[in-house]
Amino acid sequence: MSDRDEIYDYIKREINPYGRPFKGTAFEFGVKIMDYIKNMSGKSGWIPVSERLPETSGTYLVTCSEGKILHSTYAKFQCKLKGWNLTGTRSYWRVVAWMPLPEPYKEDD
Repeated sequence: MSDRDEIYDYIKREINPYGRPFKGTAFEFGVKIMDYIKNMSGKSGWIPVSERLPETSGTYLVTCSEGKILHSTYAKFQCKLKGWNLTGTRSYWRVVAWMPLPEPYKEDD
């Protein structure tokens, strides 16, 4: 996800979650966005499941907990069930964080 997309998602999710006009001045709106951009640097891209779940079903990169051991793998998320699908022996792992998959590699022309 590009920085631009991340800022846009922040505005949709936090500043204007229901499509209503922003309650405040244009200056206050700008300050909220500037604060978010300032705090973006150094972010790893991982989103804790305690913070939020994906908005769409699909495959995501996840960090799972197996007791005190953390593993990174891929998992499918099902929006209707609000649950993760880990197959095989990983099915007992608990998903603690997720991030969208990166864009596939493209060769330069």
